[in-house]
Amino acid sequence: MDRMAVNYEKEYKINQKVKNALIYPSLIAVVATLVVIFLVTVVLPTFASMFWQMGATLPLSTRVLMVFSYFIRDWWLLLLTGLIGFLFGIRWYSHTESGRELFDVLRLRIPVMGNVNKKMLTARFARTLGLLMSSGIPLLLGMEVTKKVIGNSAVIKGLEEVEEGIKGGRGLAEPLKRIGVFPPMLIHMAKIGEETGTLDYILQKTADFYDDEVDSAMDRMTTLLEPAIIIVMAAVVAFIVISIVIPMFDMMTQVSFRIMQKAPS
Repeated sequence: MDRMAVNYEKEYKINQKVKNALIYPSLIAVVATLVVIFLVTVVLPTFASMFWQMGATLPLSTRVLMVFSYFIRDWWLLLLTGLIGFLFGIRWYSHTESGRELFDVLRLRIPVMGNVNKKMLTARFARTLGLLMSSGIPLLLGMEVTKKVIGNSAVIKGLEEVEEGIKGGRGLAEPLKRIGVFPPMLIHMAKIGEETGTLDYILQKTADFYDDEVDSAMDRMTTLLEPAIIIVMAAVVAFIVISIVIPMFDMMTQVSFRIMQKAPS
């Protein structure tokens, strides 16, 4: 029970670390999106009506933004309904067997976060199996229990193949390598543990290593993600502002030219 308490404490800390790391970038993205929607639906139409009254020629970027703006203003209810329906549909599909398998595979392949998820699953697998074996549970029974707590259907299928390999007398390291889910370091450490008879100890030390790797990966991701979101949103806002400023300069140029023409020589 003491070992299980330590195990669940580490799992909780890792999960909280991941959630906390995503809060600030998510808030930035939401606020920036609301600002962009405000600029497109409120600010831009005001300037566009003035441009049309003055007979200014609108560039392509401004016309594209105006189409997007009026589309959002006229069809916002339909868009909101469609978005809510889409999110509920995704949520329903993720609870089906095929949907759960698809999203579990995507969690392992998605850029940046896929690598973090693999490290989290590696730490969970190594710690759980090492804990069970250090408590006197045989390897095969430990694998059966570990499958139930791993939390990813794609990895569970791979572990079922590992079980078959163990039953066939190939040990743990070789079947783990064949399924291509876990990183090479875990395979190497499992092989060392089998050769030295310290598999339980090696697995727990490997789990500690990947816990630290998850911490470092989340810190790096947060450090890179925040400025990346700011840069992308700044580029979008700059595009909107430029689309407003260019017609203003054209309009001012036309007004100045007309004044010069009417001025006495």
